Amino acid sequence: YLESDHVYLNIFTPHRKYIIRCKMDDFIADHAHLNLLRVHRSYAVNIPHLESFSDVFVKVAGKEVPMHSNYRHQIIEAIRLMK
Repeated sequence: YLESDHVYLNIFTPHRKYIIRCKMDDFIADHAHLNLLRVHRSYAVNIPHLESFSDVFVKVAGKEVPMHSNYRHQIIEAIRLMK
């Protein structure tokens, strides 16, 4: 998953955390093949690695990531398309 921290972007992978200086929107656009979807102003997740979700969070790699209600419909649609 991705976490925006001001001008930095924290990229969490199964093996390591990376920190780069990049806007989240730019990173998502440049890496469209990764199936990244924004779930909050400061977070995005890789949809194939999504474990579960509720009204207030999504769970990926055992981590509960906050989800804003504005993104709920996009997440449901993305999951439907992945099946």
